[in-house]
Amino acid sequence: MAESLMSEESIVIIRSFNPSADNAFLYSSWRNGLWYAEKRDEKDAKQFFKDITKEISQKLESGVTKIACLENDPTQLIGYSHQIETCLVWVYVKLSYRNLGVAKLLTKGFETVEEPVTSVAKKLVEMKKLKVKNERSIHPAEELRGTASISPVL
Repeated sequence: MAESLMSEESIVIIRSFNPSADNAFLYSSWRNGLWYAEKRDEKDAKQFFKDITKEISQKLESGVTKIACLENDPTQLIGYSHQIETCLVWVYVKLSYRNLGVAKLLTKGFETVEEPVTSVAKKLVEMKKLKVKNERSIHPAEELRGTASISPVL
């Protein structure tokens, strides 16, 4: 495997996406990241999660998803990123592994990012002066309720 990051307790490696093993973690964290990125009405949850699941599925059909996991247990996911060509669509790292360089390993090679949604992504885009891709993803829930499109959590 190509790259790794050693922490005091374990070694984190980057591996390829395995949908059958990784989908539950990926969809759960991605959807929750979007849901909690802004204040929402609980009555909209069912439709929001249905719509955003469809959008995530469409995004995963193209591009590359990288998984960060423990070297001694590749099923223990630490985080992931998804890129379409050179555009970073989404990155997520578990809280206890943040600020250790995991996101840096996951996001090598991107030139642009999708429009940021989360407060962390917005701050990083501004702080690092990242180029935001002009095209914005729209899904049915957004048209009805103004919900956000997918973007990096950096």
